[in-house]
Amino acid sequence: MINEVRELESYFCPYGHLDLQAACKIWEQVELCEQDLFEVIEEFRESCGYDSFESLDPVYCVLDHILQMARNHIEEKTGYDFLKDFSGPWAEIYSKANFLDRSYDYLEEAIKELKEKISLKQYAELMKDKYCNYVFTKIGIGAK
Repeated sequence: MINEVRELESYFCPYGHLDLQAACKIWEQVELCEQDLFEVIEEFRESCGYDSFESLDPVYCVLDHILQMARNHIEEKTGYDFLKDFSGPWAEIYSKANFLDRSYDYLEEAIKELKEKISLKQYAELMKDKYCNYVFTKIGIGAK
């Protein structure tokens, strides 16, 4: 009976409990509502062309959404898009897709360049944004 329940549960919730818990914890740190979380995961599923949620990593969906929102805000304030404008050979700040290993991956050169593009005044403004605050904290961009 236990195996049947687990199999049935996997149809309703293809992720592990810890994956969902990690995604929700990150979402709460950015102070967003639960309905928005579902919408972000659903939009990600649709944008990838998946018919179901089985192949999606909910932690990646959340991290990627937060990074994208921070990216947009940073570009709006500074004119610098850290994914397109980085002087290195490719984008060097990105979401790490590995389920419970929830983090951003980056090269120190990308972080250094991003810091150089942000003035002290812009940094103060960006830190008021919940997405930028989260990303800056995770990638180690502290007070200037």
